[in-house]
Amino acid sequence: MGKTKEQQVSFSFKKQLRVGDEGEALFRQNYASLNPVKSEDKAIDFLINGNESVELKTDTYLMSDTPNMFIEQYSDDEKKTLGGLWRAYDDKVKYFVYFYMKDKTFFWFDTVKFYEGLMPLIKKNKYKTHRILNHGGKWRSLGHLIPRKDVLHLVEKTDTMSI
Repeated sequence: MGKTKEQQVSFSFKKQLRVGDEGEALFRQNYASLNPVKSEDKAIDFLINGNESVELKTDTYLMSDTPNMFIEQYSDDEKKTLGGLWRAYDDKVKYFVYFYMKDKTFFWFDTVKFYEGLMPLIKKNKYKTHRILNHGGKWRSLGHLIPRKDVLHLVEKTDTMSI
C-alpha cells in the first residue's frame, strides 16, 4: 500500500449514522422511479428495480474541497473487517454509488468493474492510505484517497439532484 496517514479526527457513530440516513433519504427521493427499497440484508443498502443491489457511500464535504474520494477498505483496520467497496465486492453488490451530499451529486459504479479497475492502481502503490479514528478512537477505518479524475472512466453514470 502507499503511504499511510492517520487522521486524528474522531467520528461519532451516531452522527455518521444520521449522515447515512440523510443520504439514503435523498437517494430514495432522487431515484423514486427505480423503486428503491431499503434492504433488510445488512450488506446491502437498497434494492432497486426489484432485485439490483446498491451500496451507497455518502460524504459530507464539497467536491471542491478535495479532488479525492475516500474509498474505505476496512471498517475496522485491526480486525481487517472489510468495508466500503471491498465489502460490496465480496457481497456481490451490483452498484457502488458514491454520493457527495452537499453537491447533491451521485457517481454510479458497477461494483465489479470499479473494484477490478482500482485494484491494479492500488497495488502499484499509486494512492495514499488513510486511517480515520472512529467512535472516540475505539477503532480505525482504513481506506484510500482516490483522485476522482483517475476513476471517471469507471463511472457508469453521474447524476446531480435538481433540488
